[in-house]
Amino acid sequence: MGFMYFLFIIGVKMDLSVIKFSRRKHRMITLAGVIVPLVAGTIVANIMSPSMDKVLSKPSSIGRVISAMAVTGYAVIYPILQELNLLSSEMGANGPGYRDNNRRNRDNLFDHSWGSKTNRCYCRYNCKAMIWILGKNSRGEAYRASLYRAHFARGFDGPPIGSTIVERSETFIMNFFVPFSYVYIGMSMDLFAMTSVSWSSLAPLFTVAVSGIVFKLLATLVTALLVKIPFRDALTLTLILNLRGQQEFILLMHWLEKSVIDIPSFTMLVLLVTSVTAVSTPLIRFLYDPTRPYKVNTNRTIQYTPPHEELKVVACVYNQDSVASLINLFEFSSPSQRNLSVYALCLIELNGRAAPLLIDHEKETSTFNYSGYDSTYHALRTYMETKRDVMEIHSFTAVVPKQTMYQDICKLAMIKEANLIILPFHMEWMDSAKMTEIDHQRTPSVFSNVLDHAPCSVGILFHRVHLLNPLCDKFFYSSPRHVLVLFLGGADAREALFYADRILMNPNVSLTVIRFLSYHHCREYEREKKIDNGVITSFRERNGRNKRVVCRDVVMKNGEETLATIQAFGNDVHFDLWILGRQKGINPFLLEGLSSDWCDHLELGVIGDYITSMDFDGTTSVLVVQQQTLRG
Repeated sequence: MGFMYFLFIIGVKMDLSVIKFSRRKHRMITLAGVIVPLVAGTIVANIMSPSMDKVLSKPSSIGRVISAMAVTGYAVIYPILQELNLLSSEMGANGPGYRDNNRRNRDNLFDHSWGSKTNRCYCRYNCKAMIWILGKNSRGEAYRASLYRAHFARGFDGPPIGSTIVERSETFIMNFFVPFSYVYIGMSMDLFAMTSVSWSSLAPLFTVAVSGIVFKLLATLVTALLVKIPFRDALTLTLILNLRGQQEFILLMHWLEKSVIDIPSFTMLVLLVTSVTAVSTPLIRFLYDPTRPYKVNTNRTIQYTPPHEELKVVACVYNQDSVASLINLFEFSSPSQRNLSVYALCLIELNGRAAPLLIDHEKETSTFNYSGYDSTYHALRTYMETKRDVMEIHSFTAVVPKQTMYQDICKLAMIKEANLIILPFHMEWMDSAKMTEIDHQRTPSVFSNVLDHAPCSVGILFHRVHLLNPLCDKFFYSSPRHVLVLFLGGADAREALFYADRILMNPNVSLTVIRFLSYHHCREYEREKKIDNGVITSFRERNGRNKRVVCRDVVMKNGEETLATIQAFGNDVHFDLWILGRQKGINPFLLEGLSSDWCDHLELGVIGDYITSMDFDGTTSVLVVQQQTLRG
């Protein structure tokens, strides 16, 4: 029963529509991975049939064994890819296309093995039970579904029914029913019985099963290489398509109950299935790095993008507050000429379906039944329409697991050759003395992973949003706008300064740059200081006659003085936006006495964490910038 519910919940998540997007090479790999082991396994089985017992040597029994080894189990592969955080990777995204192409073969096998009226009725009553559990939707209406089309391996795809089923039942099924199913499998095994029989009685079945696995491995690998997939990726794909698990356990239990195999044979096959997955899973993790496509050795930074060239920005959107944060920043960044291109990526946590989605709204119009999606998307679209004349804005939506959101962010930045990724960091303004974070347990993993693997520079945008109406913010009515750059030195600080220099294209912006220097030039990095001097000198020369620009140098003796100086700027002058570098290249003397141990959010760096904390009296928005790290 546990495995039945397991297959049902995986079927609920299955999205069969991805099949139509499969390419020719996907179909070739799929067909080769099924047909070759079926044919080769049949030949081997016919050779070994004289030494098999009467029940196992029947064509129907041989066909079951060969089919089980040849067909790829979607219900097995999906949880492993999810555990390895590969669902949003190139391998995981392509995977459903490969696996779902086997649906007809797999379903025929299931129907053949579980085709009794009792089991079909049982599966149908599973669906009835699920709908009864769901109760009513938000409008007070009962959920309706076509039970006659329900199947324990094919369920409801996506929200609202699919996501509700998953939300309300997955934890109980996976943590209660499934463990007991594994216990039942273990109790049905008998190692002593397997070792007590002669090897000659087990060898024919073992040979047939292993031949199916081996021929599937070879067929998949060779075909993948023939369609020009790199060897490392081809081997990874081959191992993925040969994973075994719950689906095979169900079939083995069925064979045991129908006396197709005996206890020693059952035990041997369970050990074989377990061994294949136990060996393949760590090899997959070793062979395939999902972040490898984002490792580039080309400068995609603001610093190395000439001012007259278009700046490409990937702006991430979680909810309406994210839209408000980004709109504020774009209001600062709106130039008089059109040289800013924004790729707005709405991020939705994957729930109730298995296949991640990345939608380009200019190419297709897809509707989603996810909570809060419509209001967020429409707020973004409304702003886009008002800014068509000064910036180019494209909208995307990614429906992905929380653990792999960073992969879709980096993937879009890679494809669009972006110079900057902006991640909103939200704080809600509760009252004049209290701030509450609302990162929905998403911030640490997404932020840290994007910072570690981004193929371009990254900006973390902190903005205090008013609870009543986040879009009616004082920043929209302040003119001119005042921007402060804290230049503490290093690559990140230089990237922040170059972004601020682009903001100056907006005639309504005034800019103050504060350069922090260490007392007696203590502990300075000579190479970094030389580059910093060149950048600051060039900036001052370009803006020497610009009355909207102020540059100052301040000398610090330790980290305490640094924080005190920053606090003084927050108290004395109101700045609408603060821009600073995250941490790379900062003179440690300027942070002396400050420890990252007391930082609440290391993603912002020591200074960024202080500015955005409740202890800081300023009420500004803050952009913390990290320059691209070249990887190749």
